Amino acid sequence: MGISEKNVAVVPYKRVRDFLKSCNPQKKSERIVLIYGPGPGHPEEYKHFFLEIKRLLVNRNVFHIGICLGHQILMSIFGFKVKRSAKPLHGQTTTFCIPNWSGVFPKKYWGELLEVQCYNSLVVDTFSFIQKFPAIKEFDLVLKYYQRSFDCLAGRFTRGVSYQFHPESIATSRGDLFFRVIFNYFSKQELSKD
Repeated sequence: MGISEKNVAVVPYKRVRDFLKSCNPQKKSERIVLIYGPGPGHPEEYKHFFLEIKRLLVNRNVFHIGICLGHQILMSIFGFKVKRSAKPLHGQTTTFCIPNWSGVFPKKYWGELLEVQCYNSLVVDTFSFIQKFPAIKEFDLVLKYYQRSFDCLAGRFTRGVSYQFHPESIATSRGDLFFRVIFNYFSKQELSKD
């Protein structure tokens, strides 16, 4: 996608807490994108990172992308519950309809059906959000989500997106579409709130 390796840091698990604590960009030129990667495990096993992630969610110079477990961690912070999936998908594809999220997906792809690769036994339960409304306002977030039944397959929020599936997988068609939002973020201050 034209991103230089010198601009990418892969942070080993043992250094995540220190890395998150050190992230505090203040100037527009210091903006960063954090990608919270896939598993293993349950979001509860990573609660010791939640405080630092919450601090970064309100930082206007940080953009967040969650993938699989990363998606579940972000959605847990926003107040959703994560539960065992009724239909676990391991190495299987499912159909995803590109939502009309301006600033995330180009308009010409809205409504297009794509195959996306899944490896998950857990899902974010949007019914839990309906039952117990989380304090989204503390993050100054506009949150939208794409669901199938009550399972959240993707979320869009101020300064971030998250995916239950693996957009980086070779079995995901047009995987680049799910990462274009990075370039949109660097060209604008944050996602529009439509």
